[in-house]
Amino acid sequence: MWLLDTTSLALTAFFDDNTPYYAILSHTWGPEEVSFQDIQGQHLALLNRAGYCKIRGFCSKAQEAGFQYGWVDTCCIDKTNNAELSEAINSMYRWYSNAVTCYAYLADVSLRSRDDPLTDSSPLNSPLIYSRWFERGWTLQELIAPPEVMFFDTYWNVIGTRANLAAEIKKRTRIPTELLKNETSLREHCVAEIISWAAGRKTTREEDRAYSLLGLFGVYMPLLYGEGDHAFIRLQLEIIKSTTDHSIFASDVKEVHFWDLDARRAILTPSIDDFTFSGDVCSLPALDETTFEMTNLGLRITLPCYLQKVEDNGCRNLLAFLNCKTKDSSKQLSIRLREASGNHGKPLGQFYRCGSVQSVPPLAHYSQGEIHATPLYIIQPTYGHLLKTFSVERSLPCSLDYSNLVRAGYLVEWSHGSSKQPLHKDGCKIIFDLVGKTSNSPLWITIFKHASKSTRFWVLLGLHCDKLGCRIESNSSKIAPPGFLVDGMEHQYFTLPKSLLAFDHAIEQHLDGGEIVRLTSQRALVLNRAGHMMKITLHE
Repeated sequence: MWLLDTTSLALTAFFDDNTPYYAILSHTWGPEEVSFQDIQGQHLALLNRAGYCKIRGFCSKAQEAGFQYGWVDTCCIDKTNNAELSEAINSMYRWYSNAVTCYAYLADVSLRSRDDPLTDSSPLNSPLIYSRWFERGWTLQELIAPPEVMFFDTYWNVIGTRANLAAEIKKRTRIPTELLKNETSLREHCVAEIISWAAGRKTTREEDRAYSLLGLFGVYMPLLYGEGDHAFIRLQLEIIKSTTDHSIFASDVKEVHFWDLDARRAILTPSIDDFTFSGDVCSLPALDETTFEMTNLGLRITLPCYLQKVEDNGCRNLLAFLNCKTKDSSKQLSIRLREASGNHGKPLGQFYRCGSVQSVPPLAHYSQGEIHATPLYIIQPTYGHLLKTFSVERSLPCSLDYSNLVRAGYLVEWSHGSSKQPLHKDGCKIIFDLVGKTSNSPLWITIFKHASKSTRFWVLLGLHCDKLGCRIESNSSKIAPPGFLVDGMEHQYFTLPKSLLAFDHAIEQHLDGGEIVRLTSQRALVLNRAGHMMKITLHE
C-alpha cells in the first residue's frame, strides 16, 4: 500500500510485514480532490484546492498524534491502474482495520465558527447524524473496521469518538451500539443484519454498493464495472460459499400484502435496499442440513417444509422454514415456494420463491408428520432482463388524459387503486402510480359515467411482468365494477390480472350505444419519472 508522509506529503510503498503504524482518513469526496498523480507533482499548484487543504489538515492532526505516515484514498491509490484499483478495493477493509486510528472528516458539520476558539465550555450542538458522510456506501466499512474512529468537523475540531457517540450514530445507521463500542464482533451479527446497514446508502458507481461490502463479509472477487446490480448477486454468491447463515435469503421482511403473495422473486435479490427491514433478523443454531450451493438448476438446499397444497397438475406449494427469526419474536422466518411446471404442464422439481418473507410459528408448533426435510432447487435468474420480471413493489407513474370524454358528456364517477388516491389531478388529467411488475399486482380503476345518459364504463389498468395491461368494461358486462376497494379486499380483477389484455400502444372497446372507446399509451416522463402517458378518446 502507498502511505503519505505526514510532513513532506511524499508517497512511499510498503508491503505487508514492513508496513509502519499509520493513521487513516475517512471522508466524502468533493469536486477538487487530489489524485495519485497530482500529489507526486508540484504542490504549489495544489494549494488552493479544497482536497489539498483536507489532506494537509489530516496530516497535521496525524502529526500531533505522533504518526509519521497516513493514508488517504484520493491520493494513495493509482486509479489509472486497474490491477492496483482492484487490489485496493479488495484490501480496503483490512487497511482500515490495521490502522491505529481513523479520522472521519465531516465537511458539512460545524461545531462553531472558524473564529470561535475551541474551549471546554463550548456547547456541543452537533448535527452529526445529518452529515452526508453517513449516506455514502464506502463509509460503512470505514465506520466499522478501524479499532477507533475520531470525528472532526469542517474546521478539524474534534466532535467525538465512535464509542462516545455510539447512541447518536445508531439512530442514523441502525448499527448496534455494542458493535460501535467494540463490545461485540462483526461475526456475531447475521448476514441480513449487516446488509441492512448498507440499505439506502449511495455510491457514485452502482457496482460500488456491492464492492464496498466485500470486507464486511471477508470475501474477495474481481471488479467488473458495467455489470450494474449483478455485482450484488455475485457478492451473495461469494458469501454463501463460506456461510451456512440462512438470513441471506431473508430480504423483503415486511408486511405482506394480498397482491404480493404470488409475486415471483429471485432467491437472491438484486437490490441491497430489499434488506432495509432485515435489521432485526438473527440466525438460529445450525440445522443438521445446512449445506447449500448455487447450481445451474438453482439454489440447491434442504429445508424443513410444510405442504400447503398440491395444484391440479401436481405442482406443490410449500412453506419453507429458514433457520432464522426476528430478535423480538419467537416466530420463525419462512418463504413460500411454488413448484414450476414445464411446457408439458408437469412439475419440474424446481421452485420459484413467491412473495415476501413471512413470520410463522416455529417448527415445534407443528405436529409430527406435517414438516418434512425437503431437498429443493430454488430458481435464481442469471441475467438482468430475467431479474426484472422477478422485481416487485416498483411504482410506475401514469397519466390519463380524458378531456375528449368530457367534451362528449362523460365525467369521472370514481377513481381508485393501489395508491388509493391520484398523485395529481389537474382538469381532465389524472396522474397515479401503478404498483407492481409481478404476476398479481393491484390495479387502478376509473369509472366514467355520462352526465345525462345511462351509459357507464370503467377502465382497469395494471402491470403484468413489466407490461401494461388494460381491460375496458361497460354496462353490458356481466360483472359489475367494484363499488369500494379497501386494503386486503380480494376483488376478482385484483386476483385475476391475467384477464387484462397486454398492449403496446392502443386498445379499443365497443360500448352499448355503438361508440368505441380507444385508449392509447406511450412511454414518457410523468412527474419527472419514467412512466406511461395515456389518452382515452371516444369515437363513433
